[in-house]
Amino acid sequence: VTFSFTGPQPPPAAYLPSLPPALPGPYVFTAADAGSAFFTTAWFRPGRYSLRATATNLTRSTSTIAIDVNVGEATRLEIDGPPSYVAGTRPTATVRATDDYRNVATYFDDNVTIGGSTELWYTELEMFEGENWSYFAFTMTTAGDYVITADGAGLHGETNVTVLAGDAARVRVTGPEEIPQDDNASLEVRVTDYYDNTV
Repeated sequence: VTFSFTGPQPPPAAYLPSLPPALPGPYVFTAADAGSAFFTTAWFRPGRYSLRATATNLTRSTSTIAIDVNVGEATRLEIDGPPSYVAGTRPTATVRATDDYRNVATYFDDNVTIGGSTELWYTELEMFEGENWSYFAFTMTTAGDYVITADGAGLHGETNVTVLAGDAARVRVTGPEEIPQDDNASLEVRVTDYYDNTV
């Protein structure tokens, strides 16, 4: 006997990688089976599937059953946003409560706090059962690498983001306020964006 499937319906979200069910390989019945055998399967994406068992040399060679796969419990928070953006702009990101296989956990119902950077305003998001994802906007103005975090209901998620300097907007000269007579003075000239990031 061999196993095959069709589905799921509805198809998984576009951002999820393909993860087909784990089905047993071909199996040959023996007299010791007494006409019955048990098999283990594993399913990773929610939806309705059709599972087909096909045998040979039988009058009725196929049998099909419908299987409904449900999402698991929320085990993590995922943040999906731009890996980099220009200082002072206001990109948006998405936070999702997901199970172990990144499926959106539709039974999650709690508040999520967005934070992670001293430059980032801590944002409280209210996530409702049946939705379990939320958009948030953030702004940071100092160029550099940051970690944005999401925390709620004992779950945690984080993502890295790089803030880039904007277009050249200013020139700045710095140096000592006082110098001895006939001494050399060291001056620095910097071209910066609006937020004083060196361009």
